[in-house]
Amino acid sequence: MILHSIVDGLAIGVFQELANITVLAISVIIHKIPVACTLGTTFLSNGGTWEQMNTKVVFILFILASPVGMIIGMIAAEMEGGLVLMIIQALSGGIFIYLACCDLIIH
Repeated sequence: MILHSIVDGLAIGVFQELANITVLAISVIIHKIPVACTLGTTFLSNGGTWEQMNTKVVFILFILASPVGMIIGMIAAEMEGGLVLMIIQALSGGIFIYLACCDLIIH
């Protein structure tokens, strides 16, 4: 979940046009709602409680992962321009397709 959130942030961070950033950011925000519910349900079904330190750490990392990914994406996009942008977009697109296919195949 943490890596997934970082890649979400990377995908947002590499864009420079406000329209693209807005569309992708809204999509990621909408997407994070069911992911957060899934993360919470997973913890509850495994006997986790909010009082446990590992639960707090995982949720804090989950919350901070997308903004950290955005910062990394913005820095990477400024460094080398086109090549870094293509690599990050290919990585994020490939991960999104992989996760979508795995979720569909499993269910």
